[in-house]
Amino acid sequence: ATFVSIMSSHPLLFTSFRDVVLSTLKASGLPSMPTFAPSSGSWRALSVAMLAMFTIVAIVTTDVGFVVSINGALFGSGLIFCVPTAIFLAAMKNGGEKGPLRATTTGKEVGA
Repeated sequence: ATFVSIMSSHPLLFTSFRDVVLSTLKASGLPSMPTFAPSSGSWRALSVAMLAMFTIVAIVTTDVGFVVSINGALFGSGLIFCVPTAIFLAAMKNGGEKGPLRATTTGKEVGA
């Protein structure tokens, strides 16, 4: 189960991480920063370099339990803290005033 979890989540996590790194590099405003279009050589070189870095860390790390526990801690904290906040903000954006319970601007629920 751990193998399937790691193998199926890696492409999603890597793509997201690469996009965040590229956005951060683009927002840095460095004058010598190359353009990172998906078909450019610099985009491919950065992708290969990041993948090589992750592979070296995977080879050096002897305890896969450590990696799985860090992964679980990060996703668990995201699930606990970020997802409810995103749901609340989406509900407020989409007319959160409807229903038997409605959220106030303080985040407390009041009866209808």
